[in-house]
Amino acid sequence: MNYAAKITKDDDEYIVSFPDKPNINTCGESLEHALEMAKEALNETLVCELEFGKHLVMPKTKENAKKSLYAIPVKPEIEIAYMLFEARQGKPIAKVAKEAGISKQAYRSFETPFANPTFNTLSNIAKALGKNLEVRLV
Repeated sequence: MNYAAKITKDDDEYIVSFPDKPNINTCGESLEHALEMAKEALNETLVCELEFGKHLVMPKTKENAKKSLYAIPVKPEIEIAYMLFEARQGKPIAKVAKEAGISKQAYRSFETPFANPTFNTLSNIAKALGKNLEVRLV
């Protein structure tokens, strides 16, 4: 998953904003530095929002070089944590964990970007959530 970052040059720095995430702004000394700062700002903000239980705002704006819109990737571990968080809404953690064959504490850790679940564990959680696990290399 990518979010589009609008990067504009202003005097001697590059200003970064996100059309789909207006609360995220940063800058860089060069375009490369601005892209690096954009990735850091986006991913750190998503981690904070997840920790506060905020739902993911899906990106709508697409990359477009002519409009100075650059694709900024979400770290896979953050994307997975959000997928689990969103899929579980309305279901008690204890029930999902039991059906997946793991402890509540283990399940909770998977809704953070700091866990490293195995494919088998993700498959069991998906089944407990009434979902299918799909893995793609793109």
